[in-house]
Order: sequence, then structure tokens, then C-alpha cells
Amino acid sequence: GVFLNGKLIEDWQSASIPLNNTETLNFNLLSSDILPSKNAVFFRGNFASNKPSDTFLNVDNWSKGVAFINGFNLGRYWPAKGPQKTLYVPANILKPSPSMNELILFEVDSAPCQPPYSNCYASFVDTPNIGLKNGVFNNI
Repeated sequence: GVFLNGKLIEDWQSASIPLNNTETLNFNLLSSDILPSKNAVFFRGNFASNKPSDTFLNVDNWSKGVAFINGFNLGRYWPAKGPQKTLYVPANILKPSPSMNELILFEVDSAPCQPPYSNCYASFVDTPNIGLKNGVFNNI
């Protein structure tokens, strides 16, 4: 059985989320104004890239989830457990301006911002943060 806070949960169902094709996600069904900040939430944003080059998505301020750019699965992130705090973004998945790139974060734990989520952001950095400090991995 499944337990929540020590109590047996009955008559419940699980459902899969089609993360193999982010184009099938219906963001119109989600109203970020009513979703609590501690639920799993999809975040979507667009950005321009003047001259696409290899870069790293910095997810250090996010909790735990999966990142996609233009439908390409960058991978899972969990900065608190690490060791990596950045995800590699190859230049060939980025579209040059004036086309826009789409970033989707599926945050499963707790977003770094509160509803209505207008102050959420992610950043790109030039160098990876793989959790090394003085040549030793942190958080493992």
C-alpha cells in the first residue's frame, strides 16, 4: 500500500507525464495563480541567443527537477544533493536571434519563487559548476 504521513491512502491513481515530447504539454490548463509553491509545477520561458555557443544552465537556486531547451532534455537537477549545479547546453540546440528559444523547467519540489511566479528566473554561465571545492566534490 501507499502511506502518507503514516496513513494508508486508498483509491488513488497515478499518471505519467509525457516528458519525451514537451510540445504535448498544455500550459493553458495550468493557472500559476492557484498552484501552491510546494507542488510540482512546469515553468516556461523564452529567451534570445545572439550568437549561440556552448553554455551552462545554472540551476543552483532551484530545488529539484528536469530542464529542457527547445524540447531537448538537458537532464535532471538537484543542487542540494549535487554534485553538479549547472547543466550543459550544447550550442547546436540553441536557435540564433531573431528566433526565440524555449526553456522548460519541471520543478518537482519547491520553486525559488512564490505565486504568481512573476519573479522566477534561470541564468546561463560560461563555466560549469560540478560541485568541486578545493578539488573535492561537495554534497556527496
